Amino acid sequence: MFQCMEEDHPQDPPEGSDAARGLIVGAVLLAVLLPLSRSNYLLFHSLVEIVAVLVAFGIFVIAWNTRRIVLNPYLLILGVPQLFVGAVLLLHALAYKGMGVFAGYGADAATQLWIVARALAALAFLIAGISLRHPVRVISVLVAFGAVACVAPTMYVEGIGLTPLKVSAEYAVMLLAAVALWLLWRDRDRFEPRVARLLAASIVAMIAAELAFTLYVDVYGALNFIGHYLSLVSLMLVYVAVIATALVRPYSLLFFELKRREEAEREIADVLQSAILMAPERVDSLEVGHAYVSASGLARVGGDFYDLFAPAAGLVAFVVGDVCGKGIEAAASTTVVRTTLRSFAYDDPDPASVLRRSNDSLAHQFASDRFATVIYGVLESSTGLLRLASAGHPEPVLCRSATAACVDVPRNPPLSVAPDHDFETTEMRLHDGDTLILYTDGLPDAGWRSGSFGTERVVSHAHRTHAQRPADIAQGLLSAARLHAKDALSDDVAIVVLRYTAPAAVSPLA
Repeated sequence: MFQCMEEDHPQDPPEGSDAARGLIVGAVLLAVLLPLSRSNYLLFHSLVEIVAVLVAFGIFVIAWNTRRIVLNPYLLILGVPQLFVGAVLLLHALAYKGMGVFAGYGADAATQLWIVARALAALAFLIAGISLRHPVRVISVLVAFGAVACVAPTMYVEGIGLTPLKVSAEYAVMLLAAVALWLLWRDRDRFEPRVARLLAASIVAMIAAELAFTLYVDVYGALNFIGHYLSLVSLMLVYVAVIATALVRPYSLLFFELKRREEAEREIADVLQSAILMAPERVDSLEVGHAYVSASGLARVGGDFYDLFAPAAGLVAFVVGDVCGKGIEAAASTTVVRTTLRSFAYDDPDPASVLRRSNDSLAHQFASDRFATVIYGVLESSTGLLRLASAGHPEPVLCRSATAACVDVPRNPPLSVAPDHDFETTEMRLHDGDTLILYTDGLPDAGWRSGSFGTERVVSHAHRTHAQRPADIAQGLLSAARLHAKDALSDDVAIVVLRYTAPAAVSPLA
């Protein structure tokens, strides 16, 4: 699904293209604003702040109205405080020296409002970074930022310049921004790469602007111009990252987050499935070969599983099973089935007892539409006596000498389907060198659209390859099925090949 969606949208421009366009826009802004600041600084300041106010309000509107479709909390937590940033910037523009709107306050009022706006902007980045790993309530952000917007001590003294508190406040803003930059970069995989770069560049521009604001004396001076210019650049970068992304590609962030979550779930299921599908090369008298492939081909995620263990001295138990469904839910269910079977086998390894007790237990644990097919066997290593029981599972294939044939195992319903069912078993004796091939239904069903691989092909392949090592038989059988299905498997496939080695006879004493 995500591949199709990505094809429907234009690809992100190369990083070099983004940087080149950004430099061109920045140069154009500088070429326009610098002469304007020289000829009429008050007009320059008013225009810059008006644009900044509009951008801040725009970020808030977009963030607020897309809060239900954008799963990444960063943009919402970053966007909501821009309402207060824009409001304070508007008051700052009106209070600026020479505007004459607030008579009797001098340059200190505008400076106070400015530092409040910068603190709000830096805090927005900081809390947004925190929200990536810790839930943050939007209403709490609104209340907190509303309170901060009302705090403004003296920051500027006419004829002297900035107060120590103002300089300290600017350094505090830079520190907040630096921490916010680290938080953003730490979790940059939560964003599209282009968005992460734009947000990081915005924070860097903010830090550079604050550095300029720690040095100026004249509110109409060059350092003040540089600070305002970089602040505008910082907001414009947020605009491109948030507004342009949300409007031009309204679902890109949504699909990116969904895809990231899908990949995370797949990774979890893959680790879980890998643990389930581990098998030793030999258990007591049995040499083991195994093979597995997921129907999706993307990860080892599915409901098929196998297990080998020694429930008691001289005994080897083995299970091959298939839980209905796919993905992480099926992989999790296989763990439940595998653990349940093992726990009852250690108490009483008899197949009829293990399947009956497991069936009753799973009937209480599984939903009515979930079940598992398994074949469970216990081998006495010293005698080769094998007891088998099947719960709705395909019959195994036995290779003996130069022959191969299906083993007739009594039919029983899958686990969790029929509570209180008494499972029938079968007994047989393995001879030295006998090979038993067990598999899930994905093997005979492979290629069903154009003709299934079928049990007959499994038997035929076993007959041709019976002399090979168990691991080679398993891999060869899987390769044959995939070739037959042209790699378009409709179900997961698990194969386990067991070869019995009879214990050496003890020579009588002379």
